[in-house]
Amino acid sequence: MFSFTNMKRAFIISGIFCCSHAFAQSGIIVEYDIFPGEAGSRPHNLYVHNGKVYFFATDTVHGYSLWSIDNSSTPSMTADVNPAAVSFPSAIPQQQLMASYNGMLFFSAEHVDYGQELWMYDGANAPTMIKDMITRQNSGSPTYLTSFNNRLYFAASDSTTPSGAELFEYNHLNGQVVKRSDILQAKLYSGITSVSNFDGRIVFTAFNDLTGAEVFLYDPNVKQSWMLSNIAPDNLDAYPGNYTVFNGKLYFTATDGQNGMQLYVYDGIYAPKRISTLDLAGIHPSGLEGIMTVFNNQLYFSTAQNTIHAYNPVTGTISEVKHSNESFTSLPRYFVVNNSKLYFSATGNSSGSEIWSCDTMNNINAITNMPDDNSFPAELTCIGNNIYFSAGGTSGRELYKVTDSATTLSSLIVFDDIKIYPNPTKDISHLEINLKHIQTLELTLTDMNGRTVCKSGKVLYSAAKHTIDIPLQNLPAGTYVYSLQDISGSRVASGKLFKQ
Repeated sequence: MFSFTNMKRAFIISGIFCCSHAFAQSGIIVEYDIFPGEAGSRPHNLYVHNGKVYFFATDTVHGYSLWSIDNSSTPSMTADVNPAAVSFPSAIPQQQLMASYNGMLFFSAEHVDYGQELWMYDGANAPTMIKDMITRQNSGSPTYLTSFNNRLYFAASDSTTPSGAELFEYNHLNGQVVKRSDILQAKLYSGITSVSNFDGRIVFTAFNDLTGAEVFLYDPNVKQSWMLSNIAPDNLDAYPGNYTVFNGKLYFTATDGQNGMQLYVYDGIYAPKRISTLDLAGIHPSGLEGIMTVFNNQLYFSTAQNTIHAYNPVTGTISEVKHSNESFTSLPRYFVVNNSKLYFSATGNSSGSEIWSCDTMNNINAITNMPDDNSFPAELTCIGNNIYFSAGGTSGRELYKVTDSATTLSSLIVFDDIKIYPNPTKDISHLEINLKHIQTLELTLTDMNGRTVCKSGKVLYSAAKHTIDIPLQNLPAGTYVYSLQDISGSRVASGKLFKQ
Protein backbone atom coordinates (compact mmCIF):
# COMPACT_ATOMS: atom_id res chain seq x y z
CA MET A 1 0.00 0.00 0.00
CA PHE A 2 1.00 3.62 -0.43
CA SER A 3 2.03 5.67 2.57
CA PHE A 4 1.32 9.36 2.96
CA THR A 5 3.02 12.16 4.82
CA ASN A 6 2.27 15.81 5.53
CA MET A 7 -1.49 15.25 5.32
CA LYS A 8 -4.18 17.28 7.07
CA ARG A 9 -7.89 17.86 6.73
CA ALA A 10 -9.45 21.17 5.68
CA PHE A 11 -10.65 23.34 8.53
CA ILE A 12 -13.46 25.86 9.10
CA ILE A 13 -12.87 29.36 10.47
CA SER A 14 -15.47 30.27 13.10
CA GLY A 15 -17.15 33.66 13.52
CA ILE A 16 -20.18 35.37 12.03
CA PHE A 17 -19.92 35.69 8.26
CA CYS A 18 -16.43 34.16 8.28
CA CYS A 19 -15.78 31.91 5.32
CA SER A 20 -13.76 28.76 4.88
CA HIS A 21 -12.51 27.82 1.44
CA ALA A 22 -11.92 24.29 0.17
CA PHE A 23 -10.90 23.58 -3.37
CA ALA A 24 -12.59 20.59 -4.99
CA GLN A 25 -12.73 19.16 -8.47
CA SER A 26 -14.80 21.98 -9.89
CA GLY A 27 -14.70 25.01 -7.65
CA ILE A 28 -14.43 26.83 -4.37
CA ILE A 29 -16.67 25.91 -1.43
CA VAL A 30 -17.54 28.86 0.79
CA GLU A 31 -19.25 28.52 4.16
CA TYR A 32 -21.17 31.43 5.67
CA ASP A 33 -21.16 30.89 9.43
CA ILE A 34 -24.29 32.89 10.26
CA PHE A 35 -24.78 31.36 13.71
CA PRO A 36 -21.34 30.61 15.23
CA GLY A 37 -21.11 27.42 17.22
CA GLU A 38 -22.41 23.90 16.80
CA ALA A 39 -26.10 24.81 16.59
CA GLY A 40 -25.91 26.49 13.18
CA SER A 41 -28.33 28.92 11.58
CA ARG A 42 -30.30 26.08 9.92
CA PRO A 43 -31.05 27.90 6.63
CA HIS A 44 -33.96 26.51 4.64
CA ASN A 45 -36.39 27.26 1.81
CA LEU A 46 -33.76 28.80 -0.47
CA TYR A 47 -35.48 30.78 -3.24
CA VAL A 48 -34.24 33.06 -6.05
CA HIS A 49 -35.98 36.43 -6.40
CA ASN A 50 -34.74 39.51 -8.27
CA GLY A 51 -31.15 38.26 -8.52
CA LYS A 52 -30.83 37.25 -4.87
CA VAL A 53 -31.20 34.04 -2.90
CA TYR A 54 -33.69 34.47 -0.06
CA PHE A 55 -33.91 31.99 2.79
CA PHE A 56 -35.00 31.56 6.41
CA ALA A 57 -32.30 31.40 9.08
CA THR A 58 -31.54 32.35 12.67
CA ASP A 59 -28.54 34.13 14.17
CA THR A 60 -27.43 34.80 17.74
CA VAL A 61 -29.95 37.64 18.19
CA HIS A 62 -33.12 36.87 16.22
CA GLY A 63 -35.36 33.89 15.77
CA TYR A 64 -36.08 32.66 12.26
CA SER A 65 -35.96 35.67 9.96
CA LEU A 66 -35.80 36.38 6.25
CA TRP A 67 -32.22 36.57 4.93
CA SER A 68 -30.77 37.18 1.47
CA ILE A 69 -27.48 36.95 -0.40
CA ASP A 70 -26.27 37.72 -3.91
CA ASN A 71 -23.12 36.66 -5.75
CA SER A 72 -21.10 39.64 -4.55
CA SER A 73 -22.02 39.82 -0.86
CA THR A 74 -22.30 37.96 2.41
CA PRO A 75 -25.71 37.06 3.87
CA SER A 76 -27.74 39.79 5.52
CA MET A 77 -31.02 39.76 7.40
CA THR A 78 -33.69 41.23 5.14
CA ALA A 79 -36.72 41.28 7.39
CA ASP A 80 -37.79 40.26 10.86
CA VAL A 81 -41.59 40.07 10.89
CA ASN A 82 -41.77 40.42 14.65
CA PRO A 83 -38.53 41.69 16.25
CA ALA A 84 -39.86 41.03 19.72
CA ALA A 85 -40.30 37.29 19.22
CA VAL A 86 -39.19 34.25 17.27
CA SER A 87 -40.83 34.93 13.95
CA PHE A 88 -40.24 32.18 11.37
CA PRO A 89 -41.19 28.54 11.51
CA SER A 90 -38.63 25.77 11.09
CA ALA A 91 -40.56 24.41 8.14
CA ILE A 92 -39.89 21.41 5.97
CA PRO A 93 -37.41 22.36 3.22
CA GLN A 94 -38.77 22.86 -0.29
CA GLN A 95 -42.35 23.26 0.91
CA GLN A 96 -42.63 26.31 -1.35
CA LEU A 97 -42.85 28.90 1.41
CA MET A 98 -41.77 31.65 -1.02
CA ALA A 99 -42.88 32.81 -4.46
CA SER A 100 -42.33 35.79 -6.76
CA TYR A 101 -45.58 37.47 -7.68
CA ASN A 102 -46.26 40.90 -9.19
CA GLY A 103 -42.58 41.78 -8.74
CA MET A 104 -42.77 41.17 -4.98
CA LEU A 105 -41.60 38.37 -2.74
CA PHE A 106 -44.42 36.54 -0.96
CA PHE A 107 -43.62 34.22 1.91
CA SER A 108 -45.18 32.33 4.78
CA ALA A 109 -44.10 33.62 8.19
CA GLU A 110 -45.15 33.31 11.81
CA HIS A 111 -46.05 36.29 13.99
CA VAL A 112 -46.62 36.12 17.72
CA ASP A 113 -50.04 37.83 17.38
CA TYR A 114 -51.29 36.21 14.15
CA GLY A 115 -49.68 32.80 13.87
CA GLN A 116 -48.26 31.66 10.55
CA GLU A 117 -49.73 33.68 7.68
CA LEU A 118 -48.94 35.06 4.20
CA TRP A 119 -46.66 38.11 3.96
CA MET A 120 -45.34 40.35 1.17
CA TYR A 121 -41.93 42.06 0.86
CA ASP A 122 -41.27 44.78 -1.74
CA GLY A 123 -37.47 44.79 -1.35
CA ALA A 124 -37.27 48.04 0.60
CA ASN A 125 -39.97 48.46 3.23
CA ALA A 126 -41.05 46.30 6.13
CA PRO A 127 -43.09 43.22 5.15
CA THR A 128 -46.87 43.44 5.26
CA MET A 129 -49.30 40.64 6.09
CA ILE A 130 -51.72 39.82 3.27
CA LYS A 131 -54.50 38.31 5.37
CA ASP A 132 -55.06 36.83 8.80
CA MET A 133 -56.59 33.57 7.56
CA ILE A 134 -57.65 32.45 11.04
CA THR A 135 -58.01 35.22 13.61
CA ARG A 136 -55.86 35.76 16.67
CA GLN A 137 -52.92 33.42 17.14
CA ASN A 138 -54.34 30.59 15.06
CA SER A 139 -52.36 29.86 11.90
CA GLY A 140 -53.60 29.60 8.33
CA SER A 141 -50.19 28.03 7.59
CA PRO A 142 -49.84 28.95 3.89
CA THR A 143 -47.60 26.53 1.98
CA TYR A 144 -46.87 25.59 -1.64
CA LEU A 145 -46.96 29.17 -2.93
CA THR A 146 -47.32 29.19 -6.74
CA SER A 147 -47.50 32.23 -9.02
CA PHE A 148 -49.61 31.53 -12.12
CA ASN A 149 -51.81 33.44 -14.58
CA ASN A 150 -51.39 36.75 -12.73
CA ARG A 151 -52.58 35.18 -9.48
CA LEU A 152 -50.90 33.67 -6.42
CA TYR A 153 -52.12 30.23 -5.36
CA PHE A 154 -51.33 28.46 -2.11
CA ALA A 155 -52.57 25.82 0.29
CA ALA A 156 -53.90 27.07 3.64
CA SER A 157 -56.65 26.82 6.21
CA ASP A 158 -59.21 29.48 7.13
CA SER A 159 -62.05 29.65 9.62
CA THR A 160 -64.21 27.42 7.39
CA THR A 161 -61.52 24.74 7.02
CA PRO A 162 -59.95 24.51 10.49
CA SER A 163 -59.13 20.81 10.21
CA GLY A 164 -57.35 20.84 6.86
CA ALA A 165 -55.94 22.85 3.99
CA GLU A 166 -57.71 23.99 0.82
CA LEU A 167 -56.55 25.80 -2.33
CA PHE A 168 -56.63 29.61 -2.09
CA GLU A 169 -56.09 32.35 -4.66
CA TYR A 170 -54.74 35.86 -4.05
CA ASN A 171 -55.39 38.66 -6.56
CA HIS A 172 -53.18 41.73 -6.07
CA LEU A 173 -55.56 43.89 -8.16
CA ASN A 174 -58.32 43.76 -5.56
CA GLY A 175 -56.35 42.44 -2.58
CA GLN A 176 -58.78 39.53 -2.10
CA VAL A 177 -57.99 36.00 -0.94
CA VAL A 178 -60.57 33.47 -2.21
CA LYS A 179 -60.92 29.74 -1.51
CA ARG A 180 -60.83 27.77 -4.78
CA SER A 181 -61.35 24.17 -3.61
CA ASP A 182 -63.67 22.40 -1.23
CA ILE A 183 -62.16 18.97 -0.77
CA LEU A 184 -63.29 18.81 2.84
CA GLN A 185 -67.06 18.94 2.31
CA ALA A 186 -68.34 16.67 5.11
CA LYS A 187 -65.08 14.79 5.61
CA LEU A 188 -63.08 14.65 8.78
CA TYR A 189 -59.82 15.89 7.32
CA SER A 190 -58.28 17.08 4.09
CA GLY A 191 -54.97 18.46 3.02
CA ILE A 192 -53.28 19.93 -0.03
CA THR A 193 -49.67 19.60 -1.14
CA SER A 194 -47.54 19.96 -4.28
CA VAL A 195 -49.35 22.89 -5.89
CA SER A 196 -48.18 23.49 -9.47
CA ASN A 197 -49.62 24.48 -12.85
CA PHE A 198 -50.25 22.75 -16.17
CA ASP A 199 -52.09 23.67 -19.37
CA GLY A 200 -53.78 26.76 -17.94
CA ARG A 201 -54.89 25.00 -14.78
CA ILE A 202 -53.63 24.48 -11.24
CA VAL A 203 -52.70 20.90 -10.40
CA PHE A 204 -52.35 19.80 -6.79
CA THR A 205 -52.49 16.82 -4.47
CA ALA A 206 -55.46 16.66 -2.13
CA PHE A 207 -56.69 13.99 0.24
CA ASN A 208 -59.64 13.23 2.47
CA ASP A 209 -61.10 10.17 4.16
CA LEU A 210 -63.16 9.09 1.11
CA THR A 211 -60.81 9.27 -1.86
CA GLY A 212 -57.42 9.14 -0.18
CA ALA A 213 -54.61 11.22 -1.70
CA GLU A 214 -55.24 11.89 -5.41
CA VAL A 215 -54.55 14.40 -8.22
CA PHE A 216 -56.88 17.41 -8.38
CA LEU A 217 -57.24 20.23 -10.90
CA TYR A 218 -58.50 23.78 -10.60
CA ASP A 219 -59.62 25.64 -13.75
CA PRO A 220 -59.51 29.44 -13.27
CA ASN A 221 -61.81 29.95 -16.29
CA VAL A 222 -64.74 28.12 -14.70
CA LYS A 223 -63.52 28.58 -11.11
CA GLN A 224 -64.01 24.92 -10.25
CA SER A 225 -61.79 22.18 -8.84
CA TRP A 226 -62.20 18.42 -9.20
CA MET A 227 -60.38 15.12 -8.83
CA LEU A 228 -58.60 14.20 -12.04
CA SER A 229 -58.50 10.45 -11.55
CA ASN A 230 -58.84 7.86 -8.79
CA ILE A 231 -55.44 6.26 -9.38
CA ALA A 232 -55.55 4.22 -6.17
CA PRO A 233 -59.15 2.98 -5.76
CA ASP A 234 -60.82 1.55 -2.67
CA ASN A 235 -59.91 4.57 -0.54
CA LEU A 236 -56.20 3.90 -0.95
CA ASP A 237 -53.71 6.76 -1.20
CA ALA A 238 -52.04 7.39 -4.56
CA TYR A 239 -49.73 10.00 -2.98
CA PRO A 240 -49.13 11.87 -6.26
CA GLY A 241 -46.34 14.44 -6.36
CA ASN A 242 -43.29 15.79 -8.19
CA TYR A 243 -45.47 17.43 -10.87
CA THR A 244 -43.26 18.22 -13.88
CA VAL A 245 -44.34 19.64 -17.25
CA PHE A 246 -42.40 18.22 -20.21
CA ASN A 247 -43.22 18.55 -23.92
CA GLY A 248 -46.75 19.74 -23.19
CA LYS A 249 -47.54 16.84 -20.85
CA LEU A 250 -47.73 16.53 -17.09
CA TYR A 251 -45.53 13.89 -15.47
CA PHE A 252 -45.78 12.90 -11.83
CA THR A 253 -45.13 10.07 -9.40
CA ALA A 254 -47.95 8.04 -7.86
CA THR A 255 -48.91 4.55 -6.74
CA ASP A 256 -52.03 2.57 -7.59
CA GLY A 257 -51.68 0.59 -4.37
CA GLN A 258 -50.35 -2.44 -6.26
CA ASN A 259 -47.08 -1.48 -7.98
CA GLY A 260 -45.23 0.89 -5.66
CA MET A 261 -44.43 4.47 -6.63
CA GLN A 262 -44.27 4.74 -10.43
CA LEU A 263 -44.07 7.32 -13.21
CA TYR A 264 -47.37 8.64 -14.63
CA VAL A 265 -48.20 10.96 -17.52
CA TYR A 266 -51.26 13.13 -18.21
CA ASP A 267 -51.77 14.63 -21.68
CA GLY A 268 -54.45 17.11 -20.62
CA ILE A 269 -57.31 15.13 -22.17
CA TYR A 270 -57.37 11.48 -21.16
CA ALA A 271 -56.92 9.99 -17.69
CA PRO A 272 -53.33 9.70 -16.42
CA LYS A 273 -51.58 6.48 -17.30
CA ARG A 274 -48.67 4.63 -15.81
CA ILE A 275 -45.65 4.71 -18.10
CA SER A 276 -43.93 1.58 -16.80
CA THR A 277 -43.33 -0.51 -13.74
CA LEU A 278 -39.72 -0.28 -12.57
CA ASP A 279 -40.21 -2.82 -9.77
CA LEU A 280 -42.40 -3.13 -6.71
CA ALA A 281 -40.34 -0.52 -4.83
CA GLY A 282 -40.35 1.90 -7.75
CA ILE A 283 -39.63 5.60 -7.41
CA HIS A 284 -39.04 7.07 -3.98
CA PRO A 285 -42.29 8.02 -2.17
CA SER A 286 -43.25 11.47 -3.35
CA GLY A 287 -43.40 13.05 0.09
CA LEU A 288 -39.90 14.16 -0.84
CA GLU A 289 -39.88 16.84 -3.53
CA GLY A 290 -36.98 17.67 -5.81
CA ILE A 291 -36.36 14.16 -7.13
CA MET A 292 -37.56 14.69 -10.70
CA THR A 293 -36.72 17.24 -13.40
CA VAL A 294 -36.32 17.74 -17.14
CA PHE A 295 -32.75 17.56 -18.42
CA ASN A 296 -31.08 16.64 -21.70
CA ASN A 297 -34.50 16.26 -23.42
CA GLN A 298 -35.38 13.51 -20.96
CA LEU A 299 -37.09 13.16 -17.61
CA TYR A 300 -34.60 12.37 -14.81
CA PHE A 301 -35.84 10.96 -11.50
CA SER A 302 -34.62 9.08 -8.42
CA THR A 303 -35.77 5.64 -7.34
CA ALA A 304 -36.20 3.97 -3.97
CA GLN A 305 -32.91 2.10 -4.64
CA ASN A 306 -30.96 5.41 -4.55
CA THR A 307 -30.41 5.34 -8.30
CA ILE A 308 -31.11 7.87 -11.05
CA HIS A 309 -33.11 6.94 -14.14
CA ALA A 310 -33.96 8.86 -17.29
CA TYR A 311 -37.17 8.50 -19.30
CA ASN A 312 -36.89 9.18 -23.03
CA PRO A 313 -40.35 10.17 -24.39
CA VAL A 314 -39.26 9.55 -27.99
CA THR A 315 -38.27 5.92 -27.50
CA GLY A 316 -40.50 5.33 -24.47
CA THR A 317 -37.59 3.72 -22.61
CA ILE A 318 -36.23 4.18 -19.10
CA SER A 319 -32.48 3.81 -18.54
CA GLU A 320 -30.31 4.02 -15.45
CA VAL A 321 -27.79 6.85 -15.17
CA LYS A 322 -24.72 5.65 -13.26
CA HIS A 323 -21.49 7.01 -11.88
CA SER A 324 -18.50 5.30 -13.48
CA ASN A 325 -17.19 3.75 -10.26
CA GLU A 326 -19.41 4.81 -7.37
CA SER A 327 -22.88 4.03 -6.12
CA PHE A 328 -25.14 6.18 -3.97
CA THR A 329 -26.14 5.23 -0.44
CA SER A 330 -28.67 8.05 -0.06
CA LEU A 331 -31.44 9.32 -2.29
CA PRO A 332 -30.18 11.63 -5.08
CA ARG A 333 -32.38 14.70 -4.72
CA TYR A 334 -32.65 18.49 -4.90
CA PHE A 335 -32.27 18.29 -8.69
CA VAL A 336 -31.51 21.62 -10.35
CA VAL A 337 -30.46 22.29 -13.95
CA ASN A 338 -28.00 25.07 -14.75
CA ASN A 339 -25.57 25.75 -17.63
CA SER A 340 -26.31 22.43 -19.40
CA LYS A 341 -25.70 20.36 -16.29
CA LEU A 342 -27.90 18.55 -13.80
CA TYR A 343 -26.86 19.07 -10.17
CA PHE A 344 -28.02 17.07 -7.18
CA SER A 345 -27.12 16.03 -3.65
CA ALA A 346 -26.30 12.43 -2.72
CA THR A 347 -24.00 10.33 -0.57
CA GLY A 348 -21.44 8.23 -2.45
CA ASN A 349 -20.32 4.90 -1.08
CA SER A 350 -16.72 6.17 -0.88
CA SER A 351 -17.04 9.96 -1.21
CA GLY A 352 -19.55 10.77 1.52
CA SER A 353 -22.21 13.47 1.14
CA GLU A 354 -21.43 15.70 -1.83
CA ILE A 355 -22.96 17.77 -4.62
CA TRP A 356 -22.70 16.05 -7.99
CA SER A 357 -23.02 17.17 -11.59
CA CYS A 358 -24.29 15.19 -14.57
CA ASP A 359 -23.50 16.41 -18.09
CA THR A 360 -25.40 15.69 -21.32
CA MET A 361 -23.30 12.54 -21.84
CA ASN A 362 -24.46 11.28 -18.41
CA ASN A 363 -21.00 11.62 -16.88
CA ILE A 364 -21.45 12.09 -13.13
CA ASN A 365 -18.77 13.85 -11.06
CA ALA A 366 -18.59 15.22 -7.53
CA ILE A 367 -18.06 18.98 -7.64
CA THR A 368 -17.54 19.37 -3.89
CA ASN A 369 -15.36 17.81 -1.26
CA MET A 370 -17.26 18.59 1.92
CA PRO A 371 -15.17 18.49 5.14
CA ASP A 372 -17.87 16.37 6.78
CA ASP A 373 -18.82 13.09 5.07
CA ASN A 374 -22.30 13.41 6.63
CA SER A 375 -22.95 17.02 5.60
CA PHE A 376 -26.07 16.15 3.55
CA PRO A 377 -26.22 19.17 1.20
CA ALA A 378 -29.80 20.30 0.63
CA GLU A 379 -31.96 22.73 -1.37
CA LEU A 380 -29.56 23.44 -4.23
CA THR A 381 -30.28 26.86 -5.76
CA CYS A 382 -28.38 28.41 -8.68
CA ILE A 383 -27.49 31.98 -9.65
CA GLY A 384 -25.07 32.12 -12.58
CA ASN A 385 -22.30 29.59 -11.97
CA ASN A 386 -22.84 29.67 -8.21
CA ILE A 387 -24.78 26.97 -6.38
CA TYR A 388 -26.10 27.87 -2.93
CA PHE A 389 -27.14 25.15 -0.50
CA SER A 390 -27.39 24.27 3.16
CA ALA A 391 -25.16 21.62 4.72
CA GLY A 392 -24.13 20.32 8.13
CA GLY A 393 -20.70 20.24 9.70
CA THR A 394 -18.70 21.25 12.75
CA SER A 395 -20.40 24.68 12.63
CA GLY A 396 -23.87 23.15 12.62
CA ARG A 397 -26.09 23.49 9.56
CA GLU A 398 -25.09 26.58 7.60
CA LEU A 399 -25.29 28.22 4.17
CA TYR A 400 -22.71 27.25 1.53
CA LYS A 401 -21.79 28.34 -1.96
CA VAL A 402 -19.86 26.44 -4.61
CA THR A 403 -18.82 27.60 -8.05
CA ASP A 404 -18.78 24.86 -10.69
CA SER A 405 -15.81 25.83 -12.86
CA ALA A 406 -14.97 22.56 -14.56
CA THR A 407 -13.80 24.43 -17.66
CA THR A 408 -11.10 26.13 -15.57
CA LEU A 409 -9.96 22.98 -13.82
CA SER A 410 -6.30 23.61 -14.65
CA SER A 411 -6.38 26.82 -12.62
CA LEU A 412 -7.63 24.96 -9.57
CA ILE A 413 -5.22 22.04 -9.60
CA VAL A 414 -1.92 23.88 -9.52
CA PHE A 415 1.52 22.54 -8.65
CA ASP A 416 4.45 24.80 -8.00
CA ASP A 417 6.51 21.73 -8.93
CA ILE A 418 6.28 17.96 -9.07
CA LYS A 419 9.22 15.61 -8.57
CA ILE A 420 9.68 11.87 -8.41
CA TYR A 421 12.86 10.27 -7.00
CA PRO A 422 14.77 8.05 -7.05
CA ASN A 423 13.95 6.78 -10.51
CA PRO A 424 14.98 4.04 -11.19
CA THR A 425 14.69 2.50 -7.73
CA LYS A 426 14.97 -0.89 -6.04
CA ASP A 427 12.37 -0.31 -3.34
CA ILE A 428 10.59 3.05 -2.84
CA SER A 429 10.09 6.12 -5.01
CA HIS A 430 8.92 9.45 -3.61
CA LEU A 431 6.41 11.62 -5.46
CA GLU A 432 6.79 15.19 -4.22
CA ILE A 433 4.09 17.76 -4.97
CA ASN A 434 3.64 21.34 -3.83
CA LEU A 435 -0.07 22.21 -3.86
CA LYS A 436 -1.30 25.79 -4.04
CA HIS A 437 -4.82 24.78 -3.02
CA ILE A 438 -6.58 22.12 -0.96
CA GLN A 439 -7.22 19.19 -3.26
CA THR A 440 -8.44 15.60 -3.18
CA LEU A 441 -6.09 13.32 -5.12
CA GLU A 442 -5.64 9.61 -5.77
CA LEU A 443 -2.49 7.92 -7.03
CA THR A 444 -2.63 4.71 -9.07
CA LEU A 445 0.27 2.50 -10.18
CA THR A 446 -0.17 0.19 -13.17
CA ASP A 447 2.11 -2.20 -15.05
CA MET A 448 2.74 -1.99 -18.78
CA ASN A 449 -0.27 -4.24 -19.44
CA GLY A 450 -2.55 -1.67 -17.80
CA ARG A 451 -3.18 -3.76 -14.69
CA THR A 452 -3.47 -1.84 -11.40
CA VAL A 453 -0.84 -3.01 -8.92
CA CYS A 454 -1.33 -0.32 -6.24
CA LYS A 455 -3.86 2.41 -5.47
CA SER A 456 -3.79 5.01 -2.71
CA GLY A 457 -7.48 5.81 -2.36
CA LYS A 458 -8.83 9.38 -2.31
CA VAL A 459 -6.96 11.66 0.10
CA LEU A 460 -7.62 15.32 0.91
CA TYR A 461 -4.36 17.32 0.88
CA SER A 462 -3.83 20.80 2.27
CA ALA A 463 -2.22 23.68 0.37
CA ALA A 464 1.36 22.68 1.19
CA LYS A 465 4.22 20.43 0.09
CA HIS A 466 3.51 16.69 0.30
CA THR A 467 5.53 13.55 -0.31
CA ILE A 468 3.77 10.37 -1.40
CA ASP A 469 5.77 7.18 -0.97
CA ILE A 470 5.32 4.58 -3.72
CA PRO A 471 6.55 1.14 -2.61
CA LEU A 472 7.89 -1.09 -5.39
CA GLN A 473 9.99 -3.53 -3.35
CA ASN A 474 7.48 -6.36 -3.72
CA LEU A 475 7.01 -5.86 -7.47
CA PRO A 476 8.99 -7.50 -10.28
CA ALA A 477 11.62 -5.46 -12.06
CA GLY A 478 10.26 -3.52 -14.99
CA THR A 479 8.49 -0.32 -16.07
CA TYR A 480 5.44 1.03 -14.29
CA VAL A 481 3.15 4.02 -14.88
CA TYR A 482 1.98 6.29 -12.05
CA SER A 483 -1.15 8.43 -12.48
CA LEU A 484 -2.31 11.20 -10.14
CA GLN A 485 -6.04 11.87 -10.47
CA ASP A 486 -8.52 14.32 -9.00
CA ILE A 487 -11.81 13.39 -7.32
CA SER A 488 -13.59 13.01 -10.67
CA GLY A 489 -10.99 10.56 -12.01
CA SER A 490 -9.42 13.10 -14.39
CA ARG A 491 -5.67 12.69 -14.77
CA VAL A 492 -3.65 15.69 -13.55
CA ALA A 493 -0.14 14.19 -13.64
CA SER A 494 1.48 10.94 -14.82
CA GLY A 495 4.83 9.41 -15.65
CA LYS A 496 6.93 6.26 -15.73
CA LEU A 497 8.73 4.50 -12.88
CA PHE A 498 11.53 1.98 -13.37
CA LYS A 499 12.01 -0.85 -10.87
CA GLN A 500 15.51 -2.33 -10.89
